[in-house]
Amino acid sequence: MELLTQERRPTHAELEGQLARKLGSEDLEKLVGKYSLEDVHKRLDGKAELKDVKVLVEGRIAEVEQRAAELQRLSLERRADLDQLARDTTKAHEHAARAAENEMRGLQERLEADLRACQQRFDKEIRGCHERLEGAAREDAERASAEARAASDRLDQEVRALNEALTRRVDPLGKPVLAMQQELAELKIGVAKEHTALQEAIKKKSDRDKTDASLAELQRGVASRAEATTLDNCFADLIKQLELKANCADMERRITRTEVAAEMSLRPSTMEVRGWLEQRADSVEVQALLESQAQQLQEYHGFAEQRIAEVLERAMSTQASVKELQRGAEEQWLETQRNVSTLHSWSEEHQTRLTALERNTDSLRQQMEQQAATLRDEASGQASEHGASHSRLQDQAAALQQDLEQQQQQWQSGTREATAAIASLRTRMEETYATLAEVQRLEKKVEHVGAKMVRLQEDQLAATRDADEYRLQQAAIVQDLGMRLEESGMVVAAQKQSYCVELGAVQSGLSDLQQEVREGRKGIEREMQARTEGLEEGLSTELHMCAEGLRVQLDALHERTSATEAGLKEERARIRVGWERDMAQHKEATERFADIEAQAAAQMEKMRHTFEETSLRIEGSNQRIDEAHQNIEEANAKMDQMCRTIEKTHSRSLEETHEMIKEANQRIQDTAQQMEATGQRNLEETHQRIEDLGAALTDVDQALQERMGEERANHGEQLNNMWDSVGKLSESQDAAKSSQEARPRRLAALSQVGAGSCLA
Repeated sequence: MELLTQERRPTHAELEGQLARKLGSEDLEKLVGKYSLEDVHKRLDGKAELKDVKVLVEGRIAEVEQRAAELQRLSLERRADLDQLARDTTKAHEHAARAAENEMRGLQERLEADLRACQQRFDKEIRGCHERLEGAAREDAERASAEARAASDRLDQEVRALNEALTRRVDPLGKPVLAMQQELAELKIGVAKEHTALQEAIKKKSDRDKTDASLAELQRGVASRAEATTLDNCFADLIKQLELKANCADMERRITRTEVAAEMSLRPSTMEVRGWLEQRADSVEVQALLESQAQQLQEYHGFAEQRIAEVLERAMSTQASVKELQRGAEEQWLETQRNVSTLHSWSEEHQTRLTALERNTDSLRQQMEQQAATLRDEASGQASEHGASHSRLQDQAAALQQDLEQQQQQWQSGTREATAAIASLRTRMEETYATLAEVQRLEKKVEHVGAKMVRLQEDQLAATRDADEYRLQQAAIVQDLGMRLEESGMVVAAQKQSYCVELGAVQSGLSDLQQEVREGRKGIEREMQARTEGLEEGLSTELHMCAEGLRVQLDALHERTSATEAGLKEERARIRVGWERDMAQHKEATERFADIEAQAAAQMEKMRHTFEETSLRIEGSNQRIDEAHQNIEEANAKMDQMCRTIEKTHSRSLEETHEMIKEANQRIQDTAQQMEATGQRNLEETHQRIEDLGAALTDVDQALQERMGEERANHGEQLNNMWDSVGKLSESQDAAKSSQEARPRRLAALSQVGAGSCLA
């Protein structure tokens, strides 16, 4: 009654409506009628036990809230660990990618530098080969010039010795006549040779002009192709230099012959000798002298024929020496061919090294691809393991959900039983209003705990989604790493392709160089053959002309000695005119020779400068080729070291990635175990709470049974005393009525307490 006066309590209809909304009309009908009024009274008498149950439920609720907070804290820590792990993994992959890019960039720069050094060394080697060929050709030319000069000197000495021998063999009385005849013959020979020499000088002058033009063109070509010197230029220079030296030697021989003719021209003239003879023409001694001179001339004719045979023999020996020079040139060509073969072998060795470098690059790329495939397989295996663990967690959650459903079914069955009991206790529900109000407050707390449990389940689902996102991030990182490895392989393949293109250009240049060497060799052979044939023809022509001249002079001498005095006078006049003309021609020839000598000296000086420049370029080429060889060796060593560094870096990054993945898996497993243990503990605690609530309900039932027994005992006494006092009966009826009105509310509160316990 005090509770009714203090606050408004819900009516029986309201409580019944609340129960109908919570349990349903059918469950409420089943629950009503299960317990009798005595049972309800006995249960309501156990208020002390209900208070204990209330305290126990509040304690359990506090523990559940504490554990929910702990689970939330663990979930936040796990999420923070996952975020930190993702950041560390991203940083590690970015660092590895930057290191790989830097290494590939350094490798490309070193390869380019090595290629430039290789090209420089190859140019240096070519210049060295040119220099050696030029030196050998220069030595051959000098040796040929010296031999030709020595042969010319020997011929001149033999001619002078022949003249001296002829002079000694002539009778002293006939010295003037012999001197005159010899002077005349030598003068004619000298004039003819000088005429021939002048014609050849004119021809050589035109050839030299052509040579100067070709040299100017060659210099322009060398200036325009200073960076691409080839063997054809070197061979052309050598051929032109040999031609110039041969022309110079030929001019020296002609100059020597011209000097000899000039010396002969300085002797007493034929006119003077004949003038001396005219003074004594009437003497008999002169006639005898002429006859003896005719006989001596016949002897001289035989001796001259013998000397002509000797000169022909010497010409044959000169031809043999020319053949020896040709053999020397062929040997020099063979040496040049050996040098070219050496260059070819060096190129093949360089090709072998490049092939080995390509194989190393291919093996490195294969290793990187294998490592990437291994990493993908491991990542897929770990993803499958994560999926299996996730499926196990889902199975455990499903089992937990099934247990909760079973518990809910049990609670529903218990609720239906309680509803049946409420139907029989409807008349005494008013006494339990305060207890029901307290139970409603506990129910609110239980609902709050249930909401927290729902949020905890949502956090668990969010953690599961985070784990899935982390696995997706790991897969994306692994895929990105694979793409980067493929890009690195593509960069290495592009460098390899560019290096192969440059190598093909070097090989094509070497093949062109070999073709030019072969063409130069053919040109040298043709030039040597033409020169040999020209020299042989020139020697044979000169010897034939000498023999014809001697025969003509002997015939003319016989005719002139048998001519009359008038013929001698006419001959004297013609000889004087011819001598004056010859002297003028000799003077002109001397001036022309001086000009030719000056031009030859200037040309030789120009060629010397050209030789020096070519030598310097060839030395630079050899030096660049040596540096290229050294740079290639250094590049190979750096490539090997870089390959080892890349392998170490990739292995280290893979190990770090594996360690991070293992740590993440361990953290996920630990978190899953913690969640599983927490769920198991919650389940055990729920079962324990249900058991405690069942025990409490059992205690309440026992208390209600005892109270109902006592009420039955007291009921007999009440029936005996009922007739004693009508007032007491009316009071009892009023009390029963009020109790009947309060019973539904109390029963509803009790059912709410049971429902809250089951939910907890």
